[in-house]
Amino acid sequence: MKRIFTKKLLIAALPLAIMTGCAEQSIEEQLSQARTSIENNEYQQALIELKQTIQASPDNAEARLLLAQAYYKMGSMENAVSSFDKAMEAGAEPVKFADSYISATYAYANNDATLQTIEQLESREGFQPSAFVQIIEALVLGRQADKQEAQTIIDGLEKSQLSERDANLLSLVDQFVVNPDTADEAALAEVENKQSTDWVTRTLIAEIQYGMGATESALTNFQQLLEDKPAFLRLNFNIAESLIRLKRFDEATQYINEILGRFPNQAMANQLAAIVALAKEDFEKASNHIEKAQNAGMQSPLTSYIAGMAHFKLQNYEQAIANLEHIVTRVPANHPAKQLYIAAKLETGASSDALEIFNRSPEMVNDNAELSVITSMSLIRDGFSKGANQILSQLDGNNIKTEQQRQEVGLFKLISGDQSGLEMVRESSNRILTQEAEGNTKQAKLILLTLKANEEGEEAARAQLQQWQSEEPDNVANYLIAAEFEKYQGNYDALDEIYQKVRQLDKDNIAALNHEAVRTMEQQQFDQAYTLFADVLQKAPNDEQALKGAFLAAQNSEDPQGKTDDLVQQVTTAEDVQQYTKMYTYVLTGDFEEAIEIGKNANFPPQTKPKAEFLLARSFLQTQQYEKAEYRLNKLIESEMSTPAVHYMLARTQTMQGANDTALRTLQPLLNNDTPVSDRAILLAADIYLTKKQPGQAQTLLDKLSDQQAQTPAAQLIKGKVALANNDTGNATASLRSAYEASPNSRTVQALYQGLKKQGQQQQGFDLLEEYLAENSDSGSTREMYASELARADKQAESIKQYRMVVEANPKNWQAMNNLSWLLNQQGQQDDAYTWIKKALELKPNQKALLNTKKEIEAKM
Repeated sequence: MKRIFTKKLLIAALPLAIMTGCAEQSIEEQLSQARTSIENNEYQQALIELKQTIQASPDNAEARLLLAQAYYKMGSMENAVSSFDKAMEAGAEPVKFADSYISATYAYANNDATLQTIEQLESREGFQPSAFVQIIEALVLGRQADKQEAQTIIDGLEKSQLSERDANLLSLVDQFVVNPDTADEAALAEVENKQSTDWVTRTLIAEIQYGMGATESALTNFQQLLEDKPAFLRLNFNIAESLIRLKRFDEATQYINEILGRFPNQAMANQLAAIVALAKEDFEKASNHIEKAQNAGMQSPLTSYIAGMAHFKLQNYEQAIANLEHIVTRVPANHPAKQLYIAAKLETGASSDALEIFNRSPEMVNDNAELSVITSMSLIRDGFSKGANQILSQLDGNNIKTEQQRQEVGLFKLISGDQSGLEMVRESSNRILTQEAEGNTKQAKLILLTLKANEEGEEAARAQLQQWQSEEPDNVANYLIAAEFEKYQGNYDALDEIYQKVRQLDKDNIAALNHEAVRTMEQQQFDQAYTLFADVLQKAPNDEQALKGAFLAAQNSEDPQGKTDDLVQQVTTAEDVQQYTKMYTYVLTGDFEEAIEIGKNANFPPQTKPKAEFLLARSFLQTQQYEKAEYRLNKLIESEMSTPAVHYMLARTQTMQGANDTALRTLQPLLNNDTPVSDRAILLAADIYLTKKQPGQAQTLLDKLSDQQAQTPAAQLIKGKVALANNDTGNATASLRSAYEASPNSRTVQALYQGLKKQGQQQQGFDLLEEYLAENSDSGSTREMYASELARADKQAESIKQYRMVVEANPKNWQAMNNLSWLLNQQGQQDDAYTWIKKALELKPNQKALLNTKKEIEAKM
């Protein structure tokens, strides 16, 4: 049958015909064509031709060697090294290509790999390394700090006859790598002017120029090198780094993207991209890039610093600290990482960690005056005035840049006990006030006014105030300063007129409105005061003074519960209310469960986070979740966000868990230092010693109190308990009665009862408890104590009545249920007793005391 060739079949057969035609070329012709392509810089064409040849003749050493040379010429160093290796396997003699082979290895691999490759070549029989190979070996050894071995090679080569290329390269390695102390810029320029075509020499020149700060020259060389070797990836890094140093960030991005386009997770490229993003203030992008660099194994000090900076700018302070901690103890004192670490620590409230860095590098104090001031302020705020003084005592006023900073330093010096700050404050405040320098004029006036009052007296200070007011009669700040001054002098009668003037100038001034509300509450017009405070909160929902005032006014108003509910509704639903304000509202109003819910879930900003954590711990304490409270307080201390109040509350929490010795250790710093809570710490420690039956120790602590503090209800309570422990019943009862009358609460009433009982006046004690419970029916602990005391006094019927009220108010009080069941059983009311004991066992099924009571009841049924 006749076969018909269609057009389709002919077209399909063309590739085969072309391949057949190619195959007809000899290997030598193919290699010749490839050499021509390489000579014409047509590297891609050469690669195609050589790969076809190698596919046809895999063992052809010449083809593989030419392929390696093509890769080397275009700058694809990794492929060049691999191809040189295969050429050697095919039988190519290394002596023919060793210089290019070692150059490619030096460009692509690390120092160790280069030295290993040279060693392997030298081990081959008949191989003698060229001068060029030896120079590369000296270069790598010099960079590895093996200067002695490198010098030995240089000394040997200096006696040899070297080509111009090798002589130039050896000169660079000798003067700029192995013996950098002899570095001569003129020598570098001389080598550069010879316009060496050797890319290793040119690369080394560019790297030396970059290291010497001649960035423009280095950039020019790197760019020319990239034109010659477009596939040499490292040159993109060199160019990008140079452009970044020159702050030409958009240009740098082009070269960085060239790398990331091929290798998206390349560590160095991502680090450079992060630096550019930081410069452009795109901190989210910077964070993403540096995270990729870290995930790819980049762990240099610069990497940690960039990550720390990115997270700091994003206000991720804990992550910033975690990155900077890797390097903060290793970098020099003037490294910005130290400054950034201190700033991050201060943002998280860890002022003592910041102090530690200053102590390790004291030269930082004057080099970073502003940061030193901020750290000192944080230390003073956290109750560590001695630490602040350590910094401020080293701070030289001449190093402070602005008068505002000088003023603040002077103030902090004074606060920390350094009188040298007095003249700094005076001079800076005067310069700010006369507008010779920028600063807070209100603060300057307050300072100068205080100094005048201390040095010349009250009237001189008032005269100064009047002068300011006459010079600027419409300046509200002058009158607000006057108000602060009169408060400081204790002259509260003058405040009404001052704040009236403030209201005339600024009818919505929050300070004046708060004053009016406070005055109204002092006059016991609580409903009106509540309205005024509520108006302030309408304007400033996060004003703490108004919030506390509104709560106190509500509690004393005609409708305490209604107004408290209104306050909660107003504040918590306000448009601009902060989570901290909501939480504080719930703590004030006793809704600790709601406060806990906010505290556990809210993301508080750094300025309110420590206070919020403290409120959360307080809420846990109030809800008897002592372990959670202790955990939160310990975290505050570990995070260096603690204050004396935190330590005091921690001690209270530990006491509630029976850890009295631990609590005493926690209180110790507060007992020996003057802090805002030292008096309360003394009373708590004294109470602990009473529990430990050590009234003498308790009395020693009470003796530390001032006369005024010794008269407070809390002090009188402890004083009475100490007297009671010493069997001084007369003084005990007098002190306890004083405490109760001044502050009638469950603690004082129960203590006074014990005093009356010990004095033989138990019936008066019962009358006292009865009277207290009539006005405070929700005091479960006092009622339970009353019921227990009635039972001991053989007043079982009355005791049963009181226990019924206890368990009705608190259906989970299984101890009270047990006592009620026992009493009912003694009275012959077994059915009722059995009902209560079963309820108790539902709460505590395996409790031994409950099971014993149940058995006794069943025995009588």
